[in-house]
Parts: sequence; C-alpha cells; structure tokens
Amino acid sequence: MYLEIIIYFTALIGYFLFGYTKIIKNEKLRKKLSFIFYLIAVLILLYEFVLKKFI
Repeated sequence: MYLEIIIYFTALIGYFLFGYTKIIKNEKLRKKLSFIFYLIAVLILLYEFVLKKFI
C-alpha cells in the first residue's frame, strides 16, 4: 500500500519535473521522459481504482 503511494508520487514528481522544467536540455528526451512518468502514474491509478476491484 505505502509502496504504491510512494511510486505514484514519484511518478507525478518526475512528470512535472521533466515536463515543466529545463533540467534536461534536449527537448525530445525531456518529452519522452515526461510521457513515461505520466504513463506510470496513470497505470498505477488504473490499477488502484479499477483492476483491484475485479481481482
């Protein structure tokens, strides 16, 4: 339970960190990393709210 929450917030922080800051200068790499972190956060939410009810 707590591990999932930590992973979710890490994914959200990574999404905002790479999406809205200039830490990584390469625009394409920054967009890819932002998308990956966003996808991780969405998949965790999907698992928590939808799939756990059916498993």
